[in-house]
Amino acid sequence: RTACSGADREEAHMNRMLRRNVLALLVIALLTPAYLFWVIQARYDEYAKVQHPDPDIVVAHHQSATLHGVIWSVKGILRENKSRSYSDRNKPLPQGTEILRVGFERTVVPGQQPPSPQACTPTLISGTTRWSRQTNGYSVTIDGTTTELDSVTVGPEGTNGTCQEDGVFQSGFLVPKGTRPDAIDVHILWGKSDSQTVRFQLVG
Repeated sequence: RTACSGADREEAHMNRMLRRNVLALLVIALLTPAYLFWVIQARYDEYAKVQHPDPDIVVAHHQSATLHGVIWSVKGILRENKSRSYSDRNKPLPQGTEILRVGFERTVVPGQQPPSPQACTPTLISGTTRWSRQTNGYSVTIDGTTTELDSVTVGPEGTNGTCQEDGVFQSGFLVPKGTRPDAIDVHILWGKSDSQTVRFQLVG
């Protein structure tokens, strides 16, 4: 009886372990497609949840900031209903969205020879929402319809989508139509240990 009880206990233990392993495999099987979806298929609503550090400098509305010998100021805000990208120019934007573009005027301080930035990373702020600029394109699904966009980085003629070039620097964001931006943060990198995050207020 003792031997039988021991065998029964061992068999019961093995059955519990088997059930536990089967459940674990089922959970993995259910979670894996979702995980792949979130990682591979960029979600439009996730663009609005980007984390961004507090700014080093805050520039009031209609004011300017001198950064490494260059005077930066917001030139204006433009709303567009189609992309200027060559591959997307005949493609309608996803329903209920628009491109919001912010331009920056940059003027070299007389007598200065400022270094050229290595990179600028803008983040649009609207209330508690942060919109990151997407340079690798968008995949937007609204009401079951998916729209693929190359990018919205191409701006009007005479402007540049990168801050390394001279002239007006602009950045575009795909946002819900009617979005009212409060500010835009620009993380400017001049060197490995030389960078600043500057917040330009867009409302008074």
